[in-house]
Amino acid sequence: MGFNQKINDSMNNMSRSVTTQMMKDAPPDLTYVYIGPVDEKTRPFCLDAASQGALTEAQILELGGEYAESLVSGGGINCRHNWELASDDIQSQFHRGGEAQKIIGEKVNKLKAKKDILYSEVLLTEKSIRNNKKESFFAYDKDGKVIFQKKGTESHVGFTNFDLLDMKANGVEVLTHNHPTIFKVKNATFSYQDISLAMKYDIPEMRAVGKDRVYIFRQGKDAVKGGLKWKEIEKEILNIFDEGEGFWYTDKAINSLYKSKKINDYQAINMYTDKLLKQNAKKYGWIYETEPI
Repeated sequence: MGFNQKINDSMNNMSRSVTTQMMKDAPPDLTYVYIGPVDEKTRPFCLDAASQGALTEAQILELGGEYAESLVSGGGINCRHNWELASDDIQSQFHRGGEAQKIIGEKVNKLKAKKDILYSEVLLTEKSIRNNKKESFFAYDKDGKVIFQKKGTESHVGFTNFDLLDMKANGVEVLTHNHPTIFKVKNATFSYQDISLAMKYDIPEMRAVGKDRVYIFRQGKDAVKGGLKWKEIEKEILNIFDEGEGFWYTDKAINSLYKSKKINDYQAINMYTDKLLKQNAKKYGWIYETEPI
């Protein structure tokens, strides 16, 4: 950080501190707007804050930690924005809420277009591999380009540490693979190894393709990042799969299907593990869902 930038940040933070103190002394129903330039250089948080419109101090704080910090430090280093009283003059001359909403909308549309391309490519691959008798893995970047692929056996694909680091370096966005029908389980959910790989290496989305269904696992906002906390919960995640395999008979509905010979024990394990993954998704910050294919 240059000397002039340090001076500017110090002056801006001082100005924000004065405004924050005025907020504390002012009536609680007064509202404030986030003002400053809105352009392609504006960081995502500042665009979001500017688009919020007039808010009371309590409403700003309710939006979370980053908003609370913005009262004294804006959007971070070299930020050009600050909260000011939402007077008519301030709103008409300095608030750029409409422009912020427009830029956010444009960025969302661009992202959606990229996502559409990505998932159209992923779905084409999944439809082509769902009936294969051996597993195949495909890694895609955010633009829908295959950056890695590998074939395996009926039950697994082996990865080297180099394979995984190479995928990460090339910006893996989605990692999909098929689960061949084994022991009459035609739509097998994730294995412990699948979840372990996704969380340990911070894969944004893992997908497992069955005969007519795809399982989807995404890292939520509270999920493990970069494997830093993986060791802390590894045993707990393993317990989910151990319970699925060893205690499926405790589920009355599943046990009833098994006793009536409508499903076998492998199908029972798969059904119970699927149920446990759904139940634990919120606890661990996951998004776990299925879609027809």
